[in-house]
Amino acid sequence: MTEHHGYHNTFSYANDYGASVISHELSMGGKYGYFEVVVIHGNDDVLCYSIEEFNHPVGWLSFDEVMPILDKIRYLNENPRCDHKRTTSSIEDIKEKT
Repeated sequence: MTEHHGYHNTFSYANDYGASVISHELSMGGKYGYFEVVVIHGNDDVLCYSIEEFNHPVGWLSFDEVMPILDKIRYLNENPRCDHKRTTSSIEDIKEKT
């Protein structure tokens, strides 16, 4: 795996979900100091794309915008479970959700 210099932290919650938060030269907005968040699931920290609101990485976030997203992930219902299959979204869909 290629190492990118920057920020990476993983958060795990009691509902078996978590988040990976990154900011580096290849993350969405990382080159400009912004953060990217993805939902992870289970002990293996597998990316989770089956949650409607988070079916894609969410990028271009300020530090203050990351915290409410982490709170949403912390309180996600355990159902539905992640299917770990990425859905396709247009850039317009992604911009509307962030």
